[in-house]
Amino acid sequence: FGTLFTLFNAKYINRVSASKITMIEMLSGVIIVGIILLINNNFSYLTIIPNYSDIFYLIILGILCTSMVFVWMTEILKYITPYTLIMAINMEPIYSIIIALLIFGDTEFMGYSFYIGSSLIIASVFYDGYLKNKQ
Repeated sequence: FGTLFTLFNAKYINRVSASKITMIEMLSGVIIVGIILLINNNFSYLTIIPNYSDIFYLIILGILCTSMVFVWMTEILKYITPYTLIMAINMEPIYSIIIALLIFGDTEFMGYSFYIGSSLIIASVFYDGYLKNKQ
């Protein structure tokens, strides 16, 4: 679905602003998830009452780490191809795991599958850069 969003965003970014595209997509997500929760009759999430620090972190995550980053990624599509953006997004799990290793240190263990997967992602990013420079 992330790739489809990127392709649709690239198609419309020259006609509609990035913030409007993001607003439509985020609002659609809220409506769809709300409908799914209503259909499933799942209201267990209403029993959770977040404290003030949780609300603060949720606001930071929701506004800065989700909405603003999504607007910026959509705006970037004016200057780069969707394929290049997808390649950059594919690096996100590797960045996240490296940050987790820096924060948690030796308590985290990475198996061989992590190193194989990371190597494939990094190799594909470098290969893409090589092909673009070759042209």
